[in-house]
Amino acid sequence: MGQQIRQTLSFAVFFILLTVIFALPLFASPLVSSGSAATDINYSLPYPGLLPDNPLYVLKAVRDKIVSMLISDPKSKAEFDLLQADKRLSGAFVLSKQYPVKGQLVVDTISKGENYFSFALGQAKLAHDQGVEVNGLLDQLENAAGKHEQVILGIESGLSKKDSEQLAFEAKRVSDFISQAKKIRSQK
Repeated sequence: MGQQIRQTLSFAVFFILLTVIFALPLFASPLVSSGSAATDINYSLPYPGLLPDNPLYVLKAVRDKIVSMLISDPKSKAEFDLLQADKRLSGAFVLSKQYPVKGQLVVDTISKGENYFSFALGQAKLAHDQGVEVNGLLDQLENAAGKHEQVILGIESGLSKKDSEQLAFEAKRVSDFISQAKKIRSQK
């Protein structure tokens, strides 16, 4: 009897692992193809995890704030802040596709994500000013800004006029991030 239970348990664990391995890329695929193929930017957004409408999302946000406070290196903090911006954008994208009526939550999530993006630029500048090599990070920030703008403009089409106007403001803000990254690179 014990052998049969172990075999059943092993099969169940194996099946769950296969499901997770093969199903997650299917759920994440819309994030990659959010724009047209001709203008698609070679930058992948991460899997968002919990969406902003989940009651446990508050715990995730608190955890992220604590981790952020523990990072002291400006370059590492910039990378972390960029990851947070990417996660919030991908979460907002998924939320906009699953629940288009939650437009204000989508806009708020994007705005908070772009705040993280702004923090990432500030940390990249601080690292640059300290003499740390940040060219790779600046390349990543420029690519990310292009992807953020592309995804935001793709979300805009399914929302109310008020929410679309707020998203247009966020898209403009993101386009300014590209020039800010280039300005950091040009400073000696």
